[in-house]
Amino acid sequence: ARATSFAPRSVRICPKRSTSPMLRSPAAAVKLSFALRMMAALIVLVGLFYHFLLAATWNPEGLFQIADIALHYVTPIFYVLWWVMFMRHGALKWGNIPAMLLPATISLVYAMLRGAIVGEYPYPILEANRLGYGTVAINVFVVLVGVTILCAVVVALDRALTRVDMPGP
Repeated sequence: ARATSFAPRSVRICPKRSTSPMLRSPAAAVKLSFALRMMAALIVLVGLFYHFLLAATWNPEGLFQIADIALHYVTPIFYVLWWVMFMRHGALKWGNIPAMLLPATISLVYAMLRGAIVGEYPYPILEANRLGYGTVAINVFVVLVGVTILCAVVVALDRALTRVDMPGP
C-alpha cells in the first residue's frame, strides 16, 4: 500500500488491510495526520506548563518520580523529535491555528465547568474558588497567548521543514 501524501515517511496510515476502521478511509487518515501535526504544539505546552507551573507543587519519589519525568519531560521531547524527523511537513497553514487551539479550549471549558460544580480544579492557575474568575481569566489569557505562539512556531517549523524534507514513497 502506498502512504498518502500527508503520512509520516515511516508509517503507512492507510494500508489495504487495516484492522482499524479509523484508518481505512483516506479522509480519516488525513484527519489523523493533521491531528498528529497539531499536537506538537500542545505536547510542548505540557512540558513547559508542568516545568514552570506545576513541578514545584509536589515532590514525587520512587516510581512516581519516574512516571513524572517520563510523562512531563521525556514524552514531549520524544514526540517533538518524532514529529520533526518522521512526519512529512508542509501541510500546516497559518489558518490552522484556531483548530490547533481547539483541544486545549475544550479541555479548559470542561475543567472550568467541572470545577464550578465540584469545587476542584486541575491546576492552581484555574482555581476560581480561591483566585476569583477575574484572575483566572487573566491566567487563561496568558496561557492562550503562549499556546497561540507555540502553535505559530509549529506552523512556521512545519513550513520550514518542508524545504528540507526528503522525498518519501
